[in-house]
Amino acid sequence: MHVRLRDELEHMVLAEVTDACPAGDFGTDDPHEATRAVLVLCRVVSDWYRPGGGLEPEVIAARYQRFALALVGDRVGE
Repeated sequence: MHVRLRDELEHMVLAEVTDACPAGDFGTDDPHEATRAVLVLCRVVSDWYRPGGGLEPEVIAARYQRFALALVGDRVGE
């Protein structure tokens, strides 16, 4: 079940990234790799985050959102 859910999530994110490229919103030349990188970025936070750590969850979320948008070549926020 875990693998199926992971694959579904990857397909959903890939569809969004793939659709955003021809629309001019994202500029990655490799939607598949960019999608994988975004998903890894999201997953790894749980490896190091601890409540009461140096950053509030909202700050982390904002930073990681910027990282993810950079990975897909965001053109909307330019």
